[in-house]
Amino acid sequence: MLDPWESLQELKLMIKVLDVQNCVFRNNHASNYLPLKANLPSEKEALLATLEQRTSKNEESPLSSF
Repeated sequence: MLDPWESLQELKLMIKVLDVQNCVFRNNHASNYLPLKANLPSEKEALLATLEQRTSKNEESPLSSF
């Protein structure tokens, strides 16, 4: 089972390789550690930047838990 940081790293990798057009991305369920939303591909870089920022700090406090 992935810990919260591994889960965010996996999400970052999936988004990085995702090639879609006119996609509404939502990761805002109560069970997600970090609520995210974006319109892809136009907000892909901002979404990746947010994930990079949160995963590089490695602090548990900004993450939700379920």
